[in-house]
Amino acid sequence: MPEAAGQRFALVAGSYWFKELGEWLHEGYGADYNVAHTELPKFLFWFIALFRSDVATIYKKWGMNIQIENSSTKQVLGIEFKDIKTSTLEMAESLINSGYIPDKRKK
Repeated sequence: MPEAAGQRFALVAGSYWFKELGEWLHEGYGADYNVAHTELPKFLFWFIALFRSDVATIYKKWGMNIQIENSSTKQVLGIEFKDIKTSTLEMAESLINSGYIPDKRKK
């Protein structure tokens, strides 16, 4: 669409912590899968960050609430984002159904 030319758009609905995703996955699949859903203590995360640069990068963001502005994405592109919890659970279901994750659910 012409009105989108030369613009940059945030194609995300928001920011979330891994703990939140883990809690949602635990709710939906915790009876059959070992899903991490608790927060790693900060001191332990700090210690791991001493040896792993990828963890150190994440550690620097500990406790930050990052807000993402996506109103232009909605207005110009007309995108309505799906709820992240629904999307996360649908992704897990898709990974199980496609065989990327073994189906351990009790039937």
